[in-house]
Amino acid sequence: MSYKTGILFFILLMAGPLLAARPLSIEDAPLADVGVLELETGYDVVLDRDGSRTKVMSLTLQTGLTERFCLGISVPYHLKPEEGTGTAEIGSKFLVHKEKDDKHEISLLFCYALGAGEYTAILTGTREVLKFILHLNVGYASTGIVEIKGDDILGFAVEAPLTSRIEVVTEIMKVGNSVTHLWGLRANLSEYASLDFGVDFGLNDNSIKRRFTYGMTVVF
Repeated sequence: MSYKTGILFFILLMAGPLLAARPLSIEDAPLADVGVLELETGYDVVLDRDGSRTKVMSLTLQTGLTERFCLGISVPYHLKPEEGTGTAEIGSKFLVHKEKDDKHEISLLFCYALGAGEYTAILTGTREVLKFILHLNVGYASTGIVEIKGDDILGFAVEAPLTSRIEVVTEIMKVGNSVTHLWGLRANLSEYASLDFGVDFGLNDNSIKRRFTYGMTVVF
């Protein structure tokens, strides 16, 4: 995959419809509650290694349909370099395993970019250890183009409470040859709303240089 194609693919992956709580870009295993609508809004500024800058806003909705199945949709809006609505992505998540104490869950996620032919399949596990929440992702992302090979996905994330309302999060993601490392904060305003901020650092020449992400999550 070329560098420019990789940058666009990275942005699409970061705007997926069934991510763990922002500002993480990794997938988590727990499903959205049945009958509950989760709304996420995000604003990302991506600094590329060639000096260019990309700005993207995103809107994500997800809800649980059953105790073992949920659906989500994400629509990005590009502000720079070209303005306009990006490719919408729909996602489904199936609960494969859940322990009775809810401290360990495994799910299978499948996302599809409408009209683009791109898809992502990820096996994700989430485990609670003491006060920490750990996430592990293993998957594959197709480019939607037969001549261009897709990318393997490997990711690990940790969430930890900093105060009663503020959480610190970190993750490391490998998508193909791109490796990034994110640090972020999440402020829980209430049981139904939160604000977040994160900085993603590219760790090699095949990744972005830096990404700043800001967002809000509301549960109805």
